[in-house]
Amino acid sequence: MWTPHPFDGSDPTSDICLISSDDIRFHAHKTVLSHAFPFFQDLITLAPAPSDGSLPTVRLGEESKIMDEVLRFCYPTFDASFNYVSEVYQVAEVMHKYLMDGVTNRLPSELKMLSEKRPLHAFVVDCKLDWREDAKFAAS
Repeated sequence: MWTPHPFDGSDPTSDICLISSDDIRFHAHKTVLSHAFPFFQDLITLAPAPSDGSLPTVRLGEESKIMDEVLRFCYPTFDASFNYVSEVYQVAEVMHKYLMDGVTNRLPSELKMLSEKRPLHAFVVDCKLDWREDAKFAAS
């Protein structure tokens, strides 16, 4: 499997590497990550700088598909795109886990777009995430 752009290492200003549970490397920027989710400020400081000059790495427990979507919410020019209601739920769970409240507010609109195709699934996810207004929309 390959790493999608813009996290493929083609940006020479990347200063950290996140590794997903399925061993996909995401080259990112500490500043962007620390602004998007404060949890990363602590995680970044714990990432040891390798002596060989390569990027510090942080291994995460999430699979690459979900990490790609989460990271796209952190970068203002690269939007996430969802095909399934379950992806929105998984991304919301990761954002909650890493205390990413600042970008989580964009998820309900993503789910709303998918609710036209899968209203019952969207309703269930809205209820699980306690998005009451969106649950009403999905139910209508």
